[in-house]
Amino acid sequence: MHWWHLQKLKFKDAKARLEALKKLSSQEDPDNLEIILSLFIDEDTEIRKIAALEAGKFRNEQATRPLLKLLSDREPAVREAAISSLRRIADPLVVDALEPMLKDPDSAVRYRAASAMESLNWTPKSPELSAYHAVALGKPERAAYHGSAAVEALVFALQSSVGYKRQEIIDVLSKIEDPRVVKPLIAVLRDNDSNVRANAVEALGRVGDARATEPLIASLKDKDNRVRAAAIEALARIGDAKSVPPLAKLLKDSAWEVRIAAVQSLGKFKDASVIDPLVGCLKDKDRDTRQAACLSLGMIGHPRAIPALVISMADEQESVRNAAAMALRMIDPEWESSDLVKIAIPGLREAARSSVYWVRQSALAVLARLGETEGLSGKQDAPDISDPAQVRRMFAFDVLTAVLKETDRDLRQAGAEALGRFGDRRATKGLATALDDNDEWVRVAAANSLQSLQWEPADTEQQAKHIVVLHHWDEAVQLKAAAVDPLIRALKSAAHADRSAAATALARIGDSRAKVPLQPLLRDPHPSVRLAAAKALKTLRWVSPDPLLRAIWHVELGEWEQVLPLGPAAVEPLANAAANPQENAQNAEIALALLARVDNPAAVGKLLVQVYNERLAAAIVPALELILTNRAADVSDDNLRAVLTMINPHVTPGSLSDEPVAPQELDCDPLRQLALIELNRREDEVRAE
Repeated sequence: MHWWHLQKLKFKDAKARLEALKKLSSQEDPDNLEIILSLFIDEDTEIRKIAALEAGKFRNEQATRPLLKLLSDREPAVREAAISSLRRIADPLVVDALEPMLKDPDSAVRYRAASAMESLNWTPKSPELSAYHAVALGKPERAAYHGSAAVEALVFALQSSVGYKRQEIIDVLSKIEDPRVVKPLIAVLRDNDSNVRANAVEALGRVGDARATEPLIASLKDKDNRVRAAAIEALARIGDAKSVPPLAKLLKDSAWEVRIAAVQSLGKFKDASVIDPLVGCLKDKDRDTRQAACLSLGMIGHPRAIPALVISMADEQESVRNAAAMALRMIDPEWESSDLVKIAIPGLREAARSSVYWVRQSALAVLARLGETEGLSGKQDAPDISDPAQVRRMFAFDVLTAVLKETDRDLRQAGAEALGRFGDRRATKGLATALDDNDEWVRVAAANSLQSLQWEPADTEQQAKHIVVLHHWDEAVQLKAAAVDPLIRALKSAAHADRSAAATALARIGDSRAKVPLQPLLRDPHPSVRLAAAKALKTLRWVSPDPLLRAIWHVELGEWEQVLPLGPAAVEPLANAAANPQENAQNAEIALALLARVDNPAAVGKLLVQVYNERLAAAIVPALELILTNRAADVSDDNLRAVLTMINPHVTPGSLSDEPVAPQELDCDPLRQLALIELNRREDEVRAE
């Protein structure tokens, strides 16, 4: 049949030529090398690629020069295949010829060339070339060892790498003290990936070059909150006064992280023109922003801020009150004697009538300090133990407090709820402890009661536990590291909306401690939770060593191009997505199409498990045919016999339609025939031995 395969290589049909090439390659005849080399000019990309790979198997230097010519092929896959074969031949001509491939526009080709050069004991001729080699291997930090000599290689990779690699390269570039790094970093501010833009902004801030001022001011209008906040901090580092007016405009930004960054940065400029806008921030709905505004006003040090800061000493939050007091001392250590204090008296008197306990008490304390208590009373009611009703109330309080330690969760929940209605602030200590209860609903009851008692947390850890239980996700994010553990606990909430919100909040905080507890949520029964967890893990730059978990992750994110290269691990997540069109019809159809393209011998067993699913069978049968057509020799005997014994599966056409459709039987005879041919071939080989 050898002559017939040679004839088929002349057919116009590329599929026929490809089949003939595979047959010739399986014969391992040294005389076939010249035939395979002649296919290097075939018009079909797949044929050129396979021919290049097969030529390397002969390990014959006769193939070296033809393979070197393929390094100029228009298709990256062919260039990559040529490099793989050249590596196997190990001809002395190869090493020098691979050096230009370190600058190939395709990252996979660059990586393949760098790996081959490393295995062939290549020695770099210059620091610049060594840097290109390190970058091609995906190790930009190694390139940075060469300092300025690495700039060109890093900039080249920055323009041609995937998003997460661009972020790494940006970080490395910013650590090299060379003025050439500024221009490429500025160019990346227009990148499509917001993570990359944020990294570039932070890098420019670290570099501190004034050339970045105008581009960073433009980034203040970026649609992504993180980019705007990072641009604010970068401009503050550079310290150019022209940044002040655009920064002041962001004091009214809709995102709290942007507002607080603007407040903190403006204080560093010490520009009196922003006092009035900063005074406006003392009434911001976000506590941390109010606190930052106090400190920035203190840093500017202008007396005009004194009246507003005096009123902020009656803020409902202790941290803001403390910041206001500190700022006043920074402006004037004897601020109580300032004539400007009189402007604040009406505001303090109004605060002294507030229904909020801490506002009222703080205002009274400041007024007393200023000698302005006339007509006001700070008297607090105390229980009268001579009154039987009061005694019973005290007894009931003790019982309810003790109930918080009961083993019965229903009793603990009831006790926590009752203490909130009881109205005795002494209950806050026991209720604060109940925020750590093992039961979710006990924690909720305790948090609600603490809120009704106007409880003031002792520290940020207590505050974080409280606001997470109350589902105040934005406030939790503001607390950053202190909120991580409570949010991790919220990932186990019975409500899928809370699990999803907690995952999103952890992503916004960006603490690496969240990576491990987020991973189980990739298998959560609710799609919104899985998607939130997947996005959070991407934000945290998580990459799993487990191919299956990585495949599930990519499927949830819709990163389809990343799924098939994971081989057999891709089957289960693709099958799950394809089998559930009610969750996402578009994703289901994409997953179904990809399932039909699985071309990995190790995946056969996993595909066979799913083959009788009516929705998946129409994709799995073509996938099995593809594997047995291309790579039957690599399929195990057991799996081939399983194919032979397959019963024709059924498929329901138009399964997304609301109208019932009668199932149709798929014909698997061609598939079984492929398995039989391979099994017979193996038996013939055994007999021949």
